Amino acid sequence: MIPQERLNELWDSSDPHGTEQRLRDADTNQFALRSDRNELATQIARALGLQGRHDEALDMLARIDDDAPVVRLRVLLERGRILHALGRHSQALPLFEEAARRAGDFGHDFLAVDALSMAALADPHRAGEHTAAALAVLYRSDDERVRRLAIGLYANLGQVLLDKHDYVGAHEQFQLAEDAARAHGGEDELHRARWAVARSLRALGRHDEALAILHHLAEARPDDPDVQEELRLQEHHPS
Repeated sequence: MIPQERLNELWDSSDPHGTEQRLRDADTNQFALRSDRNELATQIARALGLQGRHDEALDMLARIDDDAPVVRLRVLLERGRILHALGRHSQALPLFEEAARRAGDFGHDFLAVDALSMAALADPHRAGEHTAAALAVLYRSDDERVRRLAIGLYANLGQVLLDKHDYVGAHEQFQLAEDAARAHGGEDELHRARWAVARSLRALGRHDEALAILHHLAEARPDDPDVQEELRLQEHHPS
């Protein structure tokens, strides 16, 4: 099994083309075990999916023939991610749930949380249930990489609640995401979390508080289009 920290070094979700190339180079030069190379192939498929090359990604996953538990788990998870990206949520959900179960069976907390977080996105009606299960795994773990996943868990649940017009609940989740970003994340995660808090404050009609956050974010990153758009929307809701 490839250590998760090694995979994290190869990954940059903002650059799926570069990630694909790094993964392919690593496959050629650094991994000798068949199971490791197959595990790496699941990540190449994920990078292809992020580029919109869904058929290639699904074909790559279908050609992986390996009974190693982590490889089978990652095949389920990455196939689910691609189906989810294609809008086939009802097909993706059981794959995420099965991946979470398998990860729990052999104690891979990172993948268990990852799979449950995807299940929450695939099934908004049970998003709270899946998120609670993921957080239970997360807060039992001493691994900082696992703890860092709390940022996305809270943020994703906040977005689900925002879409349901539960603005109070969304604001609470975005605040928890900000707390998690302060505790476990970097500047990018904190910036994004604070933007989400401002977004929920606008939905609650608390425009002065939202503007105070947004002006601070704009000063730090004046070229952030999301911050500028949120500032523009706030101008249409004067206090």
